[in-house]
Amino acid sequence: MIRCMNTSNTVGWVTSRASTLRHAQILHDTNGCWTRDAVERLVDGHPDWKIRREFADLLVVGLEPTELHASLGPELFFDARIPKSPYFGRARLPLIEFGFQATPAERAAALQELAEILSGIGRPTPVPAAADGFGLRWQSEERTMLLQSNQRRAWVSIQPVEHQAQHLPLDFPPVIAALVPLLHDDATGMCDRSAIEQCITKTPTWSAEFDEAQARALVRTADRDGEVVFLGPAGQRDNYNRLHLYRFTDGPDLERRRFIFGEIFRAVCGAIGEPTLLGGGPNGPDVRWRNSGTDARVLRLRADLRHVWIETSPAEQLEDQELSTFEHGGPAAGLGGPSDFPLLPYNWQLVLSGPGDTAEYLPGG
Repeated sequence: MIRCMNTSNTVGWVTSRASTLRHAQILHDTNGCWTRDAVERLVDGHPDWKIRREFADLLVVGLEPTELHASLGPELFFDARIPKSPYFGRARLPLIEFGFQATPAERAAALQELAEILSGIGRPTPVPAAADGFGLRWQSEERTMLLQSNQRRAWVSIQPVEHQAQHLPLDFPPVIAALVPLLHDDATGMCDRSAIEQCITKTPTWSAEFDEAQARALVRTADRDGEVVFLGPAGQRDNYNRLHLYRFTDGPDLERRRFIFGEIFRAVCGAIGEPTLLGGGPNGPDVRWRNSGTDARVLRLRADLRHVWIETSPAEQLEDQELSTFEHGGPAAGLGGPSDFPLLPYNWQLVLSGPGDTAEYLPGG
């Protein structure tokens, strides 16, 4: 077996191209593997696979036999999103490692080759929000499989599609799965009226009302509590960059708000994959999916005391503003004026190794 791990500090494939395709194909053809018993059955069906390591919320499966002192080769990681949960919330298969000496051209060439190899599996959808534009998404009723990358590595990630939620209206998980990708996948960070209408027609019990004067689109489902609202920037007609997902009407306590936001977060991850950054500010969470390039943009899942919403922003403009606020913060209108404390983010404390790029300069770092 050929081992192609990164020993050159540039670009290293975890295994051969043929094995990369074979392992990804198996994952594509597998549904519902989210418990320990299901993983064991999957491993038993492949003689070369073996459970190598197990922790409280993590299970690691080796996909190829190894020799003493050899590299571990490809490994499949199952982890739980909720601590001590009996269910796994994500599977992840690393495919390429980028060394610190890898040039942008080498990185782009490897990502393009990987995308071309995996594009022969099923019928993937290109995802422009991935690093360097080489992302792919395979969608089924039970799971979302994605080819993702960042500055350090490329991998395949699998998330279960959320069909039910304990603290949300019945229709919310499918609404999130259908509508959030409209903002995530569009290269401009906007979705237009035609995209919403096309999405709505796929579900007979859904409807939409458009208010051009207010740049507003109301989406209704069979559940009266399942309304969501698209909003657009001032001066824009039939273009939307914000989706209001939930409104707290009963003044819920902190625990209930946490449960509601957690269920929305898991539903969003089930639709578009894991985020680049976890973080927030004084008013509430601020989870970010950030792509790459000179025209990068950020998709933000946010919450405060009254609402949960998701919106897109130009990455450079947002990050420059946050950096300036952090570096030169203080009362906005002199010594008696209102404080700009609510504008301060704390995303720099919780940088993840998720897909896409982080800001070139992080506040405080």
